[in-house]
This record gives sequence, structure tokens and C-alpha cells, in this order.
Amino acid sequence: MVWRKNYGEDISLLKESITKITTEKQCILLINDLLKLGGFTAKSLLIQLLNTATDENVMNLSIRLFCSVASHQDLLNNENLLFFPNVSEDNADTFASCASCNNNTFHY
Repeated sequence: MVWRKNYGEDISLLKESITKITTEKQCILLINDLLKLGGFTAKSLLIQLLNTATDENVMNLSIRLFCSVASHQDLLNNENLLFFPNVSEDNADTFASCASCNNNTFHY
């Protein structure tokens, strides 16, 4: 017999805790936990954070997570990449390296 945990309950609890978040760091950690459990509806929250983050470390992790879950269509949507004009050189490099390493990202 294989034991399987009901991750739906965990995802629901995490989604409920969104209203208690007060920092960007708390937000990215919650989004990360949701994505790890398969809560890919958090991708829209991730994109929103990516486009508004002011903390460089949060931006870096947001970029890495985005590249991990982004579809080709996500990368073609300019609304998802509004952070670019304000991104640091280091985080631009992070995006370039993460996006190019994601084999599912660039298919022409």
C-alpha cells in the first residue's frame, strides 16, 4: 500500500495565510512553498511579486522560481516581464542564465 498525503489541505492553509504576509521575503517563501506542493495557481502571485519586488534577494529568488515554472507563453507575455527596466545587472544575469538553462523555455 502506498501512502499519499493530501497536499490540497496544505495548499489551502498556505493560501489562507497570504493575508497575513507583511514582507516581500515572507511572500516569496510562501509562493515557494505553494509551488513545491503543486499549487501552480501561485504563479500569478509570483509574477506580481517579480514585477514589484524592491529587495534584491527576493527579486533573485523570484527570477529563479519564475524561470522554473514559466511556459513559453509566459515569457512572450510582456506583462510578465515588467521588472526588466529596473532590474540590477546581477539579476539580469540571473534571468539570462536561468532562462537559458530551462530546456522547456525556448523552442522555436
